[in-house]
Amino acid sequence: MLKLDKVGIYDNFFELGGHSLLATQVVSRIRAVFSIELPLRHVFESPTVAGIAVIIEESQAQRMSEAELAYMLSEIEVTTEEEAQRILGK
Repeated sequence: MLKLDKVGIYDNFFELGGHSLLATQVVSRIRAVFSIELPLRHVFESPTVAGIAVIIEESQAQRMSEAELAYMLSEIEVTTEEEAQRILGK
């Protein structure tokens, strides 16, 4: 979008030449690729790849269904102390 060869994860989108119209396009692509709702204001609040990645991860974690969470909790509940230690590498 910025027509640059390299962009670091901590480079500021707006300092690299980004503007509100490009930010709108970025948000549109992120929505399409990750199937999440991303308000445009998040790009202004976190204008780096690293910042947006955190927002995407949080959004995806929130989408986990209650059934998935219940299943994971049931799996944890039946895990023995020995299994937990093995999983943790202790």
